[in-house]
Amino acid sequence: MRRVLAAVDASPVAAEVMRAAVVFADVLGASPEGLHVAAEPDPGLGAQAAATGLRLVHRPGAPHAVIHQAMSEPGVVLGVLGTSGAGGARQRPGRVARAVLAGAPGPVVAVPPGSFPQDRRHVCRAVVPLDGRARAAAAVEPIVTTLVDAGVDVVLVHVVEDVDLLPLVRAHAARLGRTAHPGRRQEAEVPRRLHVTHGDPATVILDACLAEDAELVVVGWAQDLSGRRAATVRHLLAGSPVPVLLVPASSVATDLLAWEAHGAAAGST
Repeated sequence: MRRVLAAVDASPVAAEVMRAAVVFADVLGASPEGLHVAAEPDPGLGAQAAATGLRLVHRPGAPHAVIHQAMSEPGVVLGVLGTSGAGGARQRPGRVARAVLAGAPGPVVAVPPGSFPQDRRHVCRAVVPLDGRARAAAAVEPIVTTLVDAGVDVVLVHVVEDVDLLPLVRAHAARLGRTAHPGRRQEAEVPRRLHVTHGDPATVILDACLAEDAELVVVGWAQDLSGRRAATVRHLLAGSPVPVLLVPASSVATDLLAWEAHGAAAGST
């Protein structure tokens, strides 16, 4: 069974993380589950999870290590966690969140405070930035395909800093727009739009979210928050009005794509 894992604590953003996990589980055809890593169970958190429709599991240990272990278990295709500390304020991700994101074995949805309203029941539109690197484009390709199959409108955005990269960007967009699905006899057109513009990458991406009324940003990244390229990811995590789905560029063959292949094979027997 496919599972979406919501890692929660006693911070105010926990309710949004739980709601996001339920919605993304529905998008992916998975079962939402909650994980609380602490020395002792929190009855209030358990009641909150039950009201949201989550089965909450308590495990002791170092939070980032336990979350990584849980995400590595069979069937887990997505992690969801909040990016604020116990204060719940909009700020750069806390120490635990940074450790989880940097070492996550698969895709993780980072939920900033205030980014997942109580009345949100679905995801209609996602913004997917491209930066001209084949590795990053390949990382998000399975996710983009899965989102489109679920009826999500995908908007591709690229900030061109070097005009010589424009043909490469358009090639990546074409690849994401025409994706071969495992088990299908022919390639399928994937609806998408491409925005190419100039400016600060994070600012352009956030502006695109507002202009497109998007509910999600999907980013392929190298799981390093210290480098120059990671500046865009840091700014998105600190200022995004919507959740940010971070896809490790090292895990191109994600569980999502493997599951699609398995499902197609099962359906043909």
